[in-house]
Amino acid sequence: MSNLIGKTIDLHVENGTLRINITNMDEDMYYGNVTASNALLNTTSSDGTGNIKIAKEMLERIPHDIIENNIFENIIRKHLLIENNSDVKAENIKRLYIEEEPLYLEWNNNDYDKAWEEMLDETCMGDCQNIAKWIKDIADKNGIKGIEHVFGEIKILEGIYENKIMTHHWNTIDGKIYEYSKGTLKNYVDFDNLYSIDAEESLIEYGYTIIYSI
Repeated sequence: MSNLIGKTIDLHVENGTLRINITNMDEDMYYGNVTASNALLNTTSSDGTGNIKIAKEMLERIPHDIIENNIFENIIRKHLLIENNSDVKAENIKRLYIEEEPLYLEWNNNDYDKAWEEMLDETCMGDCQNIAKWIKDIADKNGIKGIEHVFGEIKILEGIYENKIMTHHWNTIDGKIYEYSKGTLKNYVDFDNLYSIDAEESLIEYGYTIIYSI
């Protein structure tokens, strides 16, 4: 439940349906619902925000002078991510991470993809610990479950550093490995896609691990 400008907004999944209700004092105004599977899984863009767009469409009947759309988006994102699959969670966490560095968005005219590329290009060896911790902190702050900060050893499987063993920090979401700090390894691993958050496990073997609880 979130109180905004005298209104109470309630978004929750009930029997497979995302329900959106607004209460104004004693008056209960029901603004509709959308099938949860569509809202959660039907992504229409590479950054995984299609689910947010679908839910926002349900809110267009609400006058703009009641509540600003950007506030709605933050609420919807937080509630939907709790139910999302790991890939959608991962992409939305990346978006939240980029938003923690607003200057990169400003420098790139609010282009998230370009901002992300610049952020990764500027990372260097040793930054992976701070990045993995930051990702975990962002998830915790937004009530997103299933994200861990992991430390361990990796083994490079191809290239001039083949068989090299290094320590590294990464994240898992619902047990699946995601790499938000590929930029820290760019001098050692020839990634197929440096700017994706997919763990390219044909190039890196993830070994002994410790899950950080702090």
